[in-house]
Order: sequence, then structure tokens, then C-alpha cells
Amino acid sequence: MLSNEDKEALVQISANNTVGLKFIFEKYYNGLCEFAKFYVLPSDVASDLVTEFFIRFWNQRHQIVIKGSLKAYLFKSIKNASLNHLRGRKMEMMNYEDYSEVLVSTELTPDEQMEFKEFQDKLDTFANTLPERRKLILQLKLNSGFSNAEIAETLQIAESTVKNQLRTAISSLDGTIKLKN
Repeated sequence: MLSNEDKEALVQISANNTVGLKFIFEKYYNGLCEFAKFYVLPSDVASDLVTEFFIRFWNQRHQIVIKGSLKAYLFKSIKNASLNHLRGRKMEMMNYEDYSEVLVSTELTPDEQMEFKEFQDKLDTFANTLPERRKLILQLKLNSGFSNAEIAETLQIAESTVKNQLRTAISSLDGTIKLKN
């Protein structure tokens, strides 16, 4: 489903108004770059893929038909661009060691930041033990804030599959990571 803001931006784009493109670019660029880094490294390659996508998006604006969520469309497009890049260059799938650094909040006390960092490290270690698809679904849920429906649409799988994968990951997680009270 398109939000009113996204719908208005798409209307502007179809009328050749770059204000709509600027709105979508500013709203989604950083998240798309983080998402692309799930697939490709270094990060400048990921940001190049996203920038190239926005150029193609603008050039093909009159042919693009978006059914459903713009967010899911954009992330699915970046996934495909990343996979095409990997196929062409035979690059390795990314590990996301550096990704957890982004999540440490500056509003936490130093002790809380250290606890959070330890928890994040344990969660990353746990995530690396998961099969690739389950790991990606977990990362989209936890790090990118996707809904189950958005994950399903982005990865082109059934929402029930997303739920099952998350349930299995959480079951595996139970007992692996102990939380302090």
C-alpha cells in the first residue's frame, strides 16, 4: 500500500517534477544503502548501486508501475541490482560485522552502550549461525524495521514463510542469548 506522501511523490515524478524524486531519494537512500550492504561490500559499491538505481528509476519513470508498497518495490529493486552485481562480479556475500556499530545509540550511558554492544555482538554471532535466508529475514526485521508483509514482498516469498522463519530463529535464539533484568 502506498502512503499518501509516497503517492504524491510518484505523481510528481510522473509529471517530470524532480521534487518527488528528491523526496523519495532522501526518505529511502540511507536504508537502501544499508540493505544493499547485506549483499555487497565495500559500502561504496552498495551506495553506487543505489545511486545508479535512482538514475534508472528517473529515466524509466513513465514505464514503472508500482503495485503495493513503494518501500517494498525499492528494496526489491535494490536486492535484484545487488544480486545482478554479484553475478557479474562474482563477489562474496557480505558479512555485516561493521553494521552493528551503527546501532549503538548515543543517548545511552557508557555502561548501557557497552551492554548493548555486547548484546549486539551476541546477536550478530547468533545470526551468522543461521541459514542465509533466515539471517536475511531476521536482519530485515530487526535492523531495517520491515513488517512481515514488506519482507515477504521484498524477497518474493509468502508471508507465512517469513513468520515461520522468524519463529524458528526466535526459538533457536531462546537460551542462546541471556538478557539481564
